Amino acid sequence: MISFFRWALSVIIMVSVILFTFANRDLVTITYSPIHDPIEVFSFVLALGALALGFVLGGLMVWLNSTKVRIERRQQKKEISRLEKEIEALQNTADEQNASPLIEHLK
Repeated sequence: MISFFRWALSVIIMVSVILFTFANRDLVTITYSPIHDPIEVFSFVLALGALALGFVLGGLMVWLNSTKVRIERRQQKKEISRLEKEIEALQNTADEQNASPLIEHLK
């Protein structure tokens, strides 16, 4: 069910982007430096490029802000691994101690 909604939302977004590109095919002149000649691009390229840049920069900011959480998670995984090894060692020791009287009894 969720995959259907995801698919439907994707189709709506794709149709919206296609309609946006057809509606904004005018040329726009961009002057980004007084030294270089101005560039002419379609207005939809400029708008979609700005949208893509904002998406990438937003994702980068989220990733950078989650650094602390990723570091803590990595430390917790190491701690869990260490504790699991310690539990296994203690269980082996306990098994050996419990088995020793039984072996002596059988002799």
